[in-house]
Amino acid sequence: MKKQLAIALLLLVGAISLKAQNEFKPGGSSIGVVFFNYKYDLTQDVTRTSSFNLERAYLGYKYDFAKNLSGRVIFDVSYDNDAKAFTAWAKNAYMEWAVLPELKLSFGMIPLKHFDLQDKFWGYRYIMKTFNDEYGMGTTADLGLSAELPLNDFISFNLYAVNGEGYKGIQDNFGVHKYGANATIKPATGLIARLHYDVMANKFRRNDIFTGLPTGAVLDTSTISVLSAFLGYEQKDLFRVGVEYNFMNNATNFRAPAEEYTSGGISVFGTYIFNPQFEIFARYDNLNREIPLNIESSWTRQRGSLIMGGVQYKPVKNVNLALNYRTFLYEIDIDGRPNTSGLYVNLGLFF
Repeated sequence: MKKQLAIALLLLVGAISLKAQNEFKPGGSSIGVVFFNYKYDLTQDVTRTSSFNLERAYLGYKYDFAKNLSGRVIFDVSYDNDAKAFTAWAKNAYMEWAVLPELKLSFGMIPLKHFDLQDKFWGYRYIMKTFNDEYGMGTTADLGLSAELPLNDFISFNLYAVNGEGYKGIQDNFGVHKYGANATIKPATGLIARLHYDVMANKFRRNDIFTGLPTGAVLDTSTISVLSAFLGYEQKDLFRVGVEYNFMNNATNFRAPAEEYTSGGISVFGTYIFNPQFEIFARYDNLNREIPLNIESSWTRQRGSLIMGGVQYKPVKNVNLALNYRTFLYEIDIDGRPNTSGLYVNLGLFF
């Protein structure tokens, strides 16, 4: 009898211990990212041929309140050319709530799903932004509400409504929001595609100095829209390739309306992985910008092609080093500037 009681007691203690282990315990962890580079400028007749640069430092914290409820705050520390000093911005400050297995809500200064998939496939954000971000067609974060709907393993949707000003701006005086949606499809192992569209109506007053019109004479009521399509394929630990198409209408960037101004193009990039430490990468961007007839604007000066290639070395986990060359070949440049080129050493720290 005593033996049976002892066994029963051991089983009870084991069950209580197992339950305690399975119970959720609130907790958090710090977030840190640093982007640093050295640039040797090879552009003809350039004045500053050599420079060290701190591109970004992301510092933050994530806390899990429950299994399905968490919060995150991240500050973006970067150099402000206008202020001539390093400044800090709230890059992310939001709550994420998995209401159902098929519905996850985010509210606050949220990360946007516009080109996060491209970022993942490109894999070298510490070296250079992806097409949309690099040429001002979108932002990584904004104030608002987002809903993710992962219907199944094949397709998922994302819907959002945000201020449209990016994480460095506040709501405009007219209360005009940006609305966006995208669909992500995984038709086969390693293959993934995404289609994105966002739109923002406009009631901002056109820049009077630029147009030469009397103050208050004209309201630019053009609507900004952005269309993006991406297709990527990867074989894990061997290679990955991606191609994207982008088109922005009635804007000089994602938050600056300009009627009949268009910007778009394609980006193709790929990576071959030799081993966990070494990989090579290449990228080609073709950017086209169009403006209304009879208007001259230096905004078109980026029209042309980016060509870059390099090698990445990972000495240890979460430390990335890359040597790369990049050049931008101008198709048109009313400023008469030469094509730019440079040799870079980039460092990315993730902790």
